[in-house]
Amino acid sequence: MRITRRHFLWALVLASVGLLAAAVGARPVAPVLAILYRRLGYLRVESGSFEAFAGAYVAERPEVKSQLAVLGVASPLLRIWSPYEYLSLDHPLRRLEDNVVSHYLLRTDFFQHGAREDRVIAYLGNERAPCANPLARNYYWRQRQKT
Repeated sequence: MRITRRHFLWALVLASVGLLAAAVGARPVAPVLAILYRRLGYLRVESGSFEAFAGAYVAERPEVKSQLAVLGVASPLLRIWSPYEYLSLDHPLRRLEDNVVSHYLLRTDFFQHGAREDRVIAYLGNERAPCANPLARNYYWRQRQKT
């Protein structure tokens, strides 16, 4: 089948409409979830903790919500591949990935239990970041057991 100019233009218009629809319907939490699943997917985490963190992360950063929504168009690709290792250290996408991963890990009990990858990681929430004091290790565990 020969591709004519008319078929090419129709395909281009349809692709543009599809991309525009994806951009309008993109959720700002989608790139955050994609980064978490790709970078921390090997860890055993509580069910729903990635989603809870992504919602809270976007809510506490309203200035980047529109940029995350635009990046949400590429979130299916970000879930399986990222140009992270090819980017310079000051590139915004690389800083975003580092920021998301570090904030998530600091808001869990991952470091409280010696960074063990074989246990289920509990998300403590955004308002309760773990204390860096090693003597306060049991405080957060007891608080978690009460709730």
